Amino acid sequence: MKDASTSLVKGKYIQKTELSSSEELSQGSSSEITVLPLDSSFHVDSMSETSSVAEEMNQSNVLKLKFQIDEMNSHPRMYLGIDPENIFIVDRLTLFLKASRADVMTVLRKIRLNESMERLGHVFCVSRSTISRRLHKNIPNMAQFLKSLIIWPERSIIYANLPLAFRANFNNVQSIIDCFEVEIEKPSKPTHQALTWSEYKKCNTVKYLISCTPDGNINFISNGYGGRTSDSKIIQECGYLDKLKPGTVVMADRGFKAVETILSEKRCSLLRPPSVATGSKMTEAEVRYTKLIASLRVHVERVIKRVREYHFLEAHSCFHHDLLALVDQIVIIACALSNLQGPLLH
Repeated sequence: MKDASTSLVKGKYIQKTELSSSEELSQGSSSEITVLPLDSSFHVDSMSETSSVAEEMNQSNVLKLKFQIDEMNSHPRMYLGIDPENIFIVDRLTLFLKASRADVMTVLRKIRLNESMERLGHVFCVSRSTISRRLHKNIPNMAQFLKSLIIWPERSIIYANLPLAFRANFNNVQSIIDCFEVEIEKPSKPTHQALTWSEYKKCNTVKYLISCTPDGNINFISNGYGGRTSDSKIIQECGYLDKLKPGTVVMADRGFKAVETILSEKRCSLLRPPSVATGSKMTEAEVRYTKLIASLRVHVERVIKRVREYHFLEAHSCFHHDLLALVDQIVIIACALSNLQGPLLH
């Protein structure tokens, strides 16, 4: 039996078809020869086809991205954490950041839904590394722009917007404070592990002091501190005391008892449920007073709950170490967007 072979003769491919010796004897003919032309048009057609496929893929991505952006514009609350009447903020951000609408929406969608880099890359038709670059580039500047939505109003403005629940007994309250924590990945260094360990959460966290007005607008958010930092130390160091004017009344949970002395030095007062010694019972008046304060102080917890609707900051969300340097800016963005939703109480 002869071997099939292929040879190049004068610019043409010649393929010899293998025939058995019995076939050759019976047919009395030589091997059948098929001649295929080899010319430049073969390569040109191949390149044109590849280019056409690439163009079709690009066109497909353009249409897909347009669909995704239209979907987010139609349902901004779901995808971006912005109410429809406030969608204009996306346009403002594109101008301030000198970025595309897709860039701005990438950041907002990440904070709102906390989707993976791979998922965001699929949504915006780019690579994972491009998504990462967008986040690191735009989050700090976005926080700088939106921070202007977190303001400490004048006392007269706070009083003018005081909810009915406060007017009867606590019309001088200007700030309700609490702390909340954001879980992070366990740091590699033992020192950092110790500094961020939270006995309350039983994990490594970054801790923030948050303040809101009686109607539920956030008027202060601190920088992040390690989870083991005490509430009183954060209040002393974070700049909150600089916002207080003499005569300011601050409402807090009974866990802030140690802060009372600090506030009195600023000629301010702390309003909190009374402490009860171990083994003793509260009087009926103390019970009523405790319930009354608790019913009003709970509004800061509702504010924190609203902030945690941005899934990046929800209770069991865990910050990846790649984005840990941006955690303060992300908290600012979430708080600012929460304020855009309007007051909790009227």
